[in-house]
Amino acid sequence: MSIMNTIIVTIPFSFRGEDYTPSLKVDLNDFAKKDVDASVLFRLVAIENSIDTYSYQYEVLESSHIRYSQATGAACQFLNNEEFDFEGFKACIKQTGVTDILADIANKTLKISDLDKHIAIQNALLQAFVAGQNHQQ
Repeated sequence: MSIMNTIIVTIPFSFRGEDYTPSLKVDLNDFAKKDVDASVLFRLVAIENSIDTYSYQYEVLESSHIRYSQATGAACQFLNNEEFDFEGFKACIKQTGVTDILADIANKTLKISDLDKHIAIQNALLQAFVAGQNHQQ
């Protein structure tokens, strides 16, 4: 069982005098595995929020700034002021396999089979892991 890494993606924009704030919760574990570019988020947010991807409304959405919030798991380390470092996150996940490592540690030492249900412990393990990585450098 791996740690759940998610983030909320919101793209606020105005179209024809109305304000919109479409959003989507993104599973970053899948995102990192597929090795797709962050630009795909515009399309995913549009589809999730019933915005036709062949419309002027979509063109306005696509020209707007993406805001990121409510990161979970290892993603917390890559969220700063509504900006998310996707490349840094993907590199972290691919190089260290941190989510699987932490879930395995939690299972073996704390007898926690589903670390996603214990967010405080998950974050503590993640911070310890990052501190250990920084200490070695």
